[in-house]
Amino acid sequence: MDNALVDYFIRGGFPEIATEDDPREARRKLRQDILDRSLGRDITDVANVDTRLLERLFMRICLNPGGLWNEVEASRDLQVSRPTVARYIQILEEAFLIFRFPNLASPIKGQPKIYLVAPAMRQALLALDERDVRRPEDWGRIAENAVVASAVGTNPDARQIGFWRKQEECDVVILESGGRGDFIEVKRSGERAIRGIDRAAAALGYGGGNSKARNRGIGFILCRDNPSPIRLATEESLMHVVRQPVAEWLYQQRDNAGGTLRIRV
Repeated sequence: MDNALVDYFIRGGFPEIATEDDPREARRKLRQDILDRSLGRDITDVANVDTRLLERLFMRICLNPGGLWNEVEASRDLQVSRPTVARYIQILEEAFLIFRFPNLASPIKGQPKIYLVAPAMRQALLALDERDVRRPEDWGRIAENAVVASAVGTNPDARQIGFWRKQEECDVVILESGGRGDFIEVKRSGERAIRGIDRAAAALGYGGGNSKARNRGIGFILCRDNPSPIRLATEESLMHVVRQPVAEWLYQQRDNAGGTLRIRV
């Protein structure tokens, strides 16, 4: 499953590219699709943009997907106005290349995060291979992007979906209309991950030591390897917290949504 996940990080899931046997050719095709088609012809056909600026902005997101988006900082670094940055971000979002992910702790004034719709686009543009993807710093960034993109894509009817950040942080919060809440951290392991999950759940009305709370949530710590123990002790605001490999969680999400997983041998 780990090898299949790394292959997905490099190759992605677009049909033509996913069936390409040579990973280098797959990256080349994806890079060509992004630069020549999406950022080039497709967008310029419908919008008056500076393609070089659009590429620089998109590359900035590729370098740090999931980072807190600071519009002021981006406009200063790119030497353009804030309205221009905001307009170009909107264009990239409407082209289905990126998406914004709100902070549920302060959804109005809080900075959102920005992720790539398909994490493999980053590897294609930065020419990253399997060795690069397996590095801890790159793996964590890519895995978080994949988890968030899957959560958004497979939960269209969620009442709210975003991340939660104050002193602590929870990478993904999915609040269902029926009262269930999923609180997800992409981490190797550790007490800090549990603490962020628990505080997010409590702040959003999922217990927090109140045994009479109507809503109950489930926490997930998504790790790189097969973790043990699978089920942790129950937190005060949660029914339970589960440690699970990222690959396994992604497979379950796609399977629940009626998708398929093709593993290369």
